[in-house]
Amino acid sequence: MTMPGTRRFARHCGFRQVNVLEVVDSAKLNRFHYLLLFWCSFIMLFDGYDLVIYGSVLPQLMTEWNLTPSQAGVLGNAVLLKPSEFSSFTGGLLLARLFEMANVPAGVFQVLPGYADTGVALVRDPRVKMIAFTGSTAVGRKIAEDCGRVLKKCSLELGGNNALIVCADADIDAASSSGAWGSFMHQGQICMQTGRHIVHRSVAEAYSRKLQEGAEALVCGNPYTDQVHLGPLINAQQRDRVHGLVTDALAKGAKALSGGRYENLFYRPTVLTGVTADMPVFKDEIFGPVAPVIIFDEIDEAIALVNSSEYGLAVGIHTRDSMAGYEWAGRLHCGMVHINDQTVNNEYQVPFGGMGASGYGGRYGGPANFDEFTERQWVSLSNHPMQYPF
Repeated sequence: MTMPGTRRFARHCGFRQVNVLEVVDSAKLNRFHYLLLFWCSFIMLFDGYDLVIYGSVLPQLMTEWNLTPSQAGVLGNAVLLKPSEFSSFTGGLLLARLFEMANVPAGVFQVLPGYADTGVALVRDPRVKMIAFTGSTAVGRKIAEDCGRVLKKCSLELGGNNALIVCADADIDAASSSGAWGSFMHQGQICMQTGRHIVHRSVAEAYSRKLQEGAEALVCGNPYTDQVHLGPLINAQQRDRVHGLVTDALAKGAKALSGGRYENLFYRPTVLTGVTADMPVFKDEIFGPVAPVIIFDEIDEAIALVNSSEYGLAVGIHTRDSMAGYEWAGRLHCGMVHINDQTVNNEYQVPFGGMGASGYGGRYGGPANFDEFTERQWVSLSNHPMQYPF
């Protein structure tokens, strides 16, 4: 929803314009700690408030995920949310209304709709003490540069090009189910999407066929009016980017077993075989319902393919030898590994995050919030002053 559309919707729902979401004044800033979480933009710690900025993917889920008691309650952080201009209602205005109806004290939770320049201004504001950004690696690097210049603390949860390793002894039905779920859920628009299917040569054909069958059984359409599995991509720009990666791979020798086409913003789940490691569809984060399949012969080769990516968020390994999978996990450069499961896994009580281009290595969720969103202070106290020999 665009900004003008957000304002119309807000008035229709009985919001007090966007005055429900006043921008904090300087007096309030002196009394609170603000943390700005940017989903597809950035998060920062103000001098007393949680400032939350989100993008357009899974906006309500991501808002609720980050507005946990650990961040907004137990740790004493109030919240200012800056949602994406494409999802201002579900990404923030809806929750603002609910907080207001629940008589949450004014200033504890506020929303600031806007475009990229709003986020940039907040990141560079000298009153902001921490940036915790969730979004693209490209934007994350810019935020890290701004923070580095003034030695400002930042937490970066960035993109991912996650891999599913399917070994020769894998249960193909279970592995292909994991592969389909990991690649096609949320139309692939999630940082944990399975973007690389690294499959042993002896089972590659059977796995690809099962994945194709699963893709062709999925229904695309409007989830508001129809019973469907996949909805639309967020906008035409993202659809064209996804289709560009697919058509580039086909031009370079890959084969589409399913999909590779779209209608409006509805992109059909796509399975690609004959993919090589130098293709952008294998190297880049896709953020669309595309499953590229590449073949390996030895586990060392599979691990090297995983680690060849600059990203390091999540990996799934399918093998009947779960202890071997556990050993291989230690050789993978990623923040999360799931044995006999897929890559789209998160539990709110478990620290979440990646390595490399997927993040600095910081974590949030569960006990990690205490370190991520607070600062430690050592206070010593003695009833009787010390006497020193100087």
